[in-house]
Amino acid sequence: KSLNINAVRNCHYPNAPRWYELCDQYGLYVVDEANIESHGMGYALDRTLGNDPRFREAHLARIRRMYERDKNITSVIIWSMGNEAGNGVNFYACYEWLKAHEQERPVQYERTIYGWGQNQGVEWNTDIMVPMYPWTEEMDRLMNKYPDRPLILCEYAHAMGNSLGGFKEYWDYFRSRPRAQGGFIWDWVDQAFLKTLPDGSTMWAYGGDYGPPGTPSDGNFLCNGLVQPDRTLNPHAWEAKKGYQPVWFSWANSQTSAIEIYNEYSFRTLDHLKLVWTLLENGKPIGSGNWQMPIVEPGQRKVLPITLPAHNNPDAEYVVTIEAALKEATELLPAGHTVAWEQLALSPLPPHQFIREATLPALKDLSNPQRIILQSAGVTIAWDRTNGEMVRYEVHGKDYLQKGPAIEFWRAPTDNDYGANLAEKLMVWKNAGKEAKLDSVTYSLDAGSARVVAHYQLLGGDATWVSTYHFYGDGSLQVDNDFAAIQGDYPMIPRIGVQFTAPQSLNQFSWYGQGPMETYPDRKWAALLGLYSLPVKDIPHAYIRPQETGNHVDMRWFTVTDRAGNGILVHGDELIDGTALPYTIADLDGGIHKTQTHSSDLKAEPFTTIHIDLRQMGLGCINSWGALPLEKYRIPYQNYSFSYWIQPIAAGDDPEALSRKRVE
Repeated sequence: KSLNINAVRNCHYPNAPRWYELCDQYGLYVVDEANIESHGMGYALDRTLGNDPRFREAHLARIRRMYERDKNITSVIIWSMGNEAGNGVNFYACYEWLKAHEQERPVQYERTIYGWGQNQGVEWNTDIMVPMYPWTEEMDRLMNKYPDRPLILCEYAHAMGNSLGGFKEYWDYFRSRPRAQGGFIWDWVDQAFLKTLPDGSTMWAYGGDYGPPGTPSDGNFLCNGLVQPDRTLNPHAWEAKKGYQPVWFSWANSQTSAIEIYNEYSFRTLDHLKLVWTLLENGKPIGSGNWQMPIVEPGQRKVLPITLPAHNNPDAEYVVTIEAALKEATELLPAGHTVAWEQLALSPLPPHQFIREATLPALKDLSNPQRIILQSAGVTIAWDRTNGEMVRYEVHGKDYLQKGPAIEFWRAPTDNDYGANLAEKLMVWKNAGKEAKLDSVTYSLDAGSARVVAHYQLLGGDATWVSTYHFYGDGSLQVDNDFAAIQGDYPMIPRIGVQFTAPQSLNQFSWYGQGPMETYPDRKWAALLGLYSLPVKDIPHAYIRPQETGNHVDMRWFTVTDRAGNGILVHGDELIDGTALPYTIADLDGGIHKTQTHSSDLKAEPFTTIHIDLRQMGLGCINSWGALPLEKYRIPYQNYSFSYWIQPIAAGDDPEALSRKRVE
């Protein structure tokens, strides 16, 4: 209920009576499902038990028992005849039996769908089309072919590991087509056991963690929930809550003087909710209050004129966050619980503030045959002439960056990546950055700046990478990166970015961007623009099996500092992605074929790894056994350019003001 979920499919059998009592009491729709599944026998009519008359009574008995036990339960709104058990004469009989005993509640069954592509169809013995894991093309075909039946996905958005990328696109589709009425995420909880190890520590154990070596298992394939076994929310749970929220907000006019409120409830007004607003200036709250919630009938829209405090600083970005929250506590949820939220922009990103290069102090050139060494404003930077990498970034004698920026195209494969065999198919990118061949590194000095240019060959010369460093007399460093796909036929790229190694003392990560949870190009719907801060150790999420984690998109800037607030500030000419982690990619990488690893196995490195990315490819969620992220969230093999800035930051400095300064 706290995640705005309003319906549950019992999979794949009727549940304990207490479950239905709770659904009646707290208000959850239930699809009650008979305990019939035989997909191991196949679906062909000459094989499936669903078409074998010898098993007629075995099917009917299960249907009768479910119906007779649960027919008076208010929360049961749909009967499901089973799961993945083929179709045929036995299911025809089950459908007819249910219809003979009740006409009010619809009957559904997924395996009434047959065929593929243009030849796909739906048999007569289901009132609802209930496909598994389709995408929009398949849903469109079914709805065009069968205009008299609604469509509800009995399983979709496979939530395995770091997933639910593209969930917004599912719901954009559902909301644009009234007969497409949503679906049931697979599934609710990561199914793992708490196992005590010989040293007394515990871990979440999954398939392969029990029995002698070689015991058959499906690995972590049952770890595909919105929540972990102890009901800790996985980050993608927030995306589901956002997608399911029943109230929506948008600007009603271009003057931003009124909002439109859409009530997506089917049966209730919004009287139980209060409207809470917060005005943010560069991520900081500068005003808040309540607006009177108007009377909005179910399914209707209402325009509400609003008034906000002054927000006219030309050097600031303004947004207003609107929340619909419970006025009073319910049996399950406290007063003030947020049911729906939206963030509406009031201004564009503020302009940069330019400093004349001629006004900056001169740089010192301390270079030697092994290294290019430049110094200004208390900042010393050194580049290794043999590989072109920065090997030193000191601020007043403190070493803040020990190595980098290393070119990085790889990410630790997610469960969805493994399902699509991307750990193998994209393997060419795993070491492409590490194997970059330096063609040349040169440098030149002007009065208030220096320019260091490193040229690399990648993929045996099929691609190049050029890093151009502009070190200015105020101690700031601008890095321009150009990736050129010259020739060759290469697969999509997991990420375009760089990584640094920093001292472990830089253990605090703060950012102005989307949050507070980790975000990705195709999973940021639930996030809110704001100022956030976490210890580096808390940035990664402990998925049951280690994988890519901790990313943050659309950042205006981020800092990685020590506890006193001293460290580095990173920002871009455009929005940037990135993170800081106590682990390396190798620590999180399960290998080509997904090794038996656990987040509890991870040990923090004695350094901090900083990622600065143009972007990563999406996470995807259509399924975890072959589907790719949506095409618009892939990174094809082509040319890319991106820039970022690094500069020192000290306790008391304003990262927002510093991030807007540019040298010209």
